[in-house]
Parts: sequence; structure tokens; C-alpha cells
Amino acid sequence: MRIKTISLVACGNRNQEEAQVQEQQTTEQQSSAESGSETTTEVMSSESSTEELNESGNGMLDIKLPGGVEKVLAEKEKYPELEQIIIDKYEIPEEALASTRYYYNYIDIDEDGTDEIVAVIVGMYTSGSGGDSGLIVRKNGDSLEIEQTFTLIRTPIIISSQATNGRKDIIVMQSGGGAKTAYKRMTYQNGSYTTVDQAEEVTDMDAIEGTAIICNDMEWDMQTDSSIHLAK
Repeated sequence: MRIKTISLVACGNRNQEEAQVQEQQTTEQQSSAESGSETTTEVMSSESSTEELNESGNGMLDIKLPGGVEKVLAEKEKYPELEQIIIDKYEIPEEALASTRYYYNYIDIDEDGTDEIVAVIVGMYTSGSGGDSGLIVRKNGDSLEIEQTFTLIRTPIIISSQATNGRKDIIVMQSGGGAKTAYKRMTYQNGSYTTVDQAEEVTDMDAIEGTAIICNDMEWDMQTDSSIHLAK
């Protein structure tokens, strides 16, 4: 499945701010790793129970979104090249590969006809109380390269039909880690997207139109062994 939407580029002070958030999140992750327990990632609340979602059999998170937003599941096939980038970026040890999951979609945020990849990584080395790690990857010839990394990511990720400075806005829910629960709009500013912490709160969700990617019910995926793991 291929859908349109995303790419993010970190620069300047945003890198420093995001690095501080990542450092705090990494401390939580390492603490979890030392205790031998995997961090439990919060997901957005749904109106249906997990049992009802399991009965549906499609793995789609039953969350209420604006009527103008289409829901899309993540890709189902393993992506070895993407996996290696994730392992290298987050320095995930071999013993943690089997317990680290990742989700991704192909997207074209600036509608230039070239797909980028947005990925969310869930595991003790990439997740904290405020959310999971995310990254945007672009193909460069025969290889992949990271354009921007993110922390505090919760799924699904809404790619708005509204654009700022030539790139579509990205809307996610921020919650946990002491933050007020709210939808945040990340916009493209000065060559990169704002981080979740920097983003403005969305005050009228009913007006949002676009596509929600990675709409997977992660709890359902775990129960049915439907997730993609880093381990081969």
C-alpha cells in the first residue's frame, strides 16, 4: 500500500532541544532495560474493548478521528535496510531485537512523486513514558538515510491536507511524561518540522482532513503476534 504524506529535517536549535528530550527519554529506557522489563507504551484511548477489536480481525485501532481523516494500517512486510538503520541509530543490542517492534508507511509529504518512509519504533531502547521514537527516512540511490528523528510519538500519525511552507502538517497526540494530553500540529519551519514539544495545540480537531498512518492496534498486534520485530 502506498499513500501520500511526510518527511522531516532536524537542524540548529531544534536538534539541541530534541536531543535533550531524547536524553531524558533514554534514561527512562535504560532504567527499564536494567530492570529487565520492557517499557509499556501508552496508546490512545478507544471506544471499543480489545476483545471487540480482536473479533474484527483487521488490527485497526478503533479510535475516533475526524470524519475527513482516512485510516491506514502500517506496511506488513519486513524491511531489512530500514531495520539496520534503526539498530544503528538507537544502538539496540542483539538481545533486545526480538522485543523491539517497528511500524512504517511510505509517504510523499511534499508531493514531488518520491516516497519517503515514516517509522515508529517500540521497545525498551526507543520508548518512554511520553511515547515512542520515530524517524523519517529517504532513499538516496541504493541506500536509505535519516532525515529527522523524533521522540514523544504516539500513533496514529495524522498527515493533514493542510500544508505549511510547502509541506503537509503532521498531527499527533501528546500525552504521558507529565505533558497535558492534547493533539499537536507539527509544521515545517526553516527547513525542518517542529518537535512535539514545540508544536501548537490543535483546538478544532473536527476541521482536520488528511490521512492517519500507522493506525494499528498495538495491543492487538502483540496478542496475535502480528507485529514486525527487528530480530530475523
